[in-house]
Amino acid sequence: MKAAIIGYGKMGREIEKILLERGHSVALVIDTDNASDLNAANLAQADVALEFTMPTTAYGNIRTCIENATPAVSGTTSSRNCAARRAGRCSTPRTTAWG
Repeated sequence: MKAAIIGYGKMGREIEKILLERGHSVALVIDTDNASDLNAANLAQADVALEFTMPTTAYGNIRTCIENATPAVSGTTSSRNCAARRAGRCSTPRTTAWG
């Protein structure tokens, strides 16, 4: 599996380590300094995106993945005040439905 890691903090680095230990590869790493690299051309290199950013950016990141047909898994926490919640896209405080 080729993964895109979106958010390269403590969790992103741990996810990378686990992916590599299990024989997977990292096709793309996105963090604050290269956020503009989250685009169709780069996402096309990944089978899945693993999103571990902040609530303020998670919605946009996941939306970009969906719009580019890249399955996304989000581990973002503290979503109670996220933009998606304010837009009525979250079904419960702990479960988010995108799409």
